[in-house]
Amino acid sequence: MKTKAIFTSIFIATMLLAASPADAQRGEGHGTAEKGTCDHIPDLTEDQEEQIDEIKADYFSAIKDLKADMDIKTAEKRKLMIADEPDKSAINAKIDEISTIHSQMAKIRVEKHLAIRDVLTEEQKNAFDVKMHKGHKRGNMHKDCMQDKPAMHKDCMHNKSKMHKNK
Repeated sequence: MKTKAIFTSIFIATMLLAASPADAQRGEGHGTAEKGTCDHIPDLTEDQEEQIDEIKADYFSAIKDLKADMDIKTAEKRKLMIADEPDKSAINAKIDEISTIHSQMAKIRVEKHLAIRDVLTEEQKNAFDVKMHKGHKRGNMHKDCMQDKPAMHKDCMHNKSKMHKNK
């Protein structure tokens, strides 16, 4: 039992420490996940680019703590699952907490998307919408993000479905 507790503590500490270098490689989300997201929009003015950069900075600021919370909750869920006698109700409660955070993050992503659209002309909106739609076709969910930031989407349900198909 002591060995398992020590292993679990080391595992959680490792998970938390591993997140820091990954965030550093990603620039802690300051533009790296979105790099190229608006490159395909025709005729962006300097003012539009500045507004979009500000929207993205606000987004990453809002999402940063939620991402850290999700990583912690995910590690806590893993700890509960490897217990000698896993508590199903505690695991389900942790899943609910993770789902709540995921929902908050999704809502913030929608806010960012709509805020960017508000800055664009009709022609630019069309190009933006086409690019965003291509990334969300069945089987291509998070394709653009996965190329730049695979660690951020490691727990994504779309990745897991692909992983299960490959097994």
